[in-house]
Amino acid sequence: MTSNPSCWKSPLSLSLVAISSVSNLAGGMDFKWSPLKGAAKGKLDSIPNGFRLTMEQTPNSKGFVTAATTLSTVITPKQQIRFRWRGGANNQATTFGLIIYFRDLKTGKRQWKVHRVGSADGPFWRAVALRFDRDFRLMSGSYELTSIRFGLTGKDNPQVYSSIDIADLVIVTEADLSLLQSEFLVVPAKRRQRKRLPRTAGYRPAKVYFDFDNNDFKLLLTKRHEEPVYEQTPNAGFRDLVLANCEGIVQRVDSPDTADVIVYSRTAKGICGPAIAKAVQRGAGLVVY
Repeated sequence: MTSNPSCWKSPLSLSLVAISSVSNLAGGMDFKWSPLKGAAKGKLDSIPNGFRLTMEQTPNSKGFVTAATTLSTVITPKQQIRFRWRGGANNQATTFGLIIYFRDLKTGKRQWKVHRVGSADGPFWRAVALRFDRDFRLMSGSYELTSIRFGLTGKDNPQVYSSIDIADLVIVTEADLSLLQSEFLVVPAKRRQRKRLPRTAGYRPAKVYFDFDNNDFKLLLTKRHEEPVYEQTPNAGFRDLVLANCEGIVQRVDSPDTADVIVYSRTAKGICGPAIAKAVQRGAGLVVY
């Protein structure tokens, strides 16, 4: 699912899977820069189907930044929030977590709960599933979820900048939790060991941006008159296959703005066209299939 690519302008939209069985939210959720008292300097950028939250070390701050969305949807404690995340390349000793704001539909009382996910270090994608009863300690009942806030703490990072990418956020209903246990088991073929390309000292990896119109990033696979199947091992699909054995030589990026090479394959016009044109004008290579 490649909605909200990095060349979109703000407000930043973190799109939910647009299917009622997965979430009772219609449309998408807009995550916005949302500084709290004592927050550090930073910014919020768009990435495919998500956002990047960046913190800059700031004197006299508490060393954290936040991004939040407002919504209105009824939840029960056994439902889950699921999303993918990866840390920035400069992250060291960083942490992140969530705050949910909600209203008890029985008493009308407004409350908030915090869950510290843990370390935000490591520049590779990981999936998280948080239950409202287990991780946010919601008691039995019904609640109106009014806001979700992500927070990144980088005060102990010796580097100037810390960042985290959040993508593919969905709120899963109780009825669909059984579907998360896929009946399909994918057994990949044994990978053949190939000679890696030598890396020259001082060489900067070439940055490559892929603009495809396939569904490599989609986490929910659907066919007409069939139950949906959830992707259990999210990845970049064909993009990563193309770059296999090129670690350290080639780096995949999420925006044409910073790319040295753009690989383009579409049957219809994409919304990143103007950004790709500007990248080519400044000298980026273009490979069209």
